[in-house]
Amino acid sequence: MSHTIVAVDVYCEEKTETHPAYRIFLDGQLVIERIFWPVQDEFFIQEQLTMENDGKPHNISMVNVSEEFGKLKVKKFKFLDAESKKKSNTTSTPDGIGAVKFTLPKR
Repeated sequence: MSHTIVAVDVYCEEKTETHPAYRIFLDGQLVIERIFWPVQDEFFIQEQLTMENDGKPHNISMVNVSEEFGKLKVKKFKFLDAESKKKSNTTSTPDGIGAVKFTLPKR
């Protein structure tokens, strides 16, 4: 059984002193809820989801829970082979506002 790592790079702009929180959903199910803690604008948090290569379509979305404390956004989704850590040939369609649809390979 093989796996793919989906890396989600979360950035924040226009932060206040209170750190904003976000949620990441996989196929409509909450998998991560976190406070964005980096202080510098150029810093980001990379969330990594390890998924079984099942050949099925999936979607990942990020929701800013506290927009009044900062503008959170996903700048990049990356797909890596879990064993080799090299880029995978996963076909994906990001929507530009923090979500992506993709189908993992069946291996």
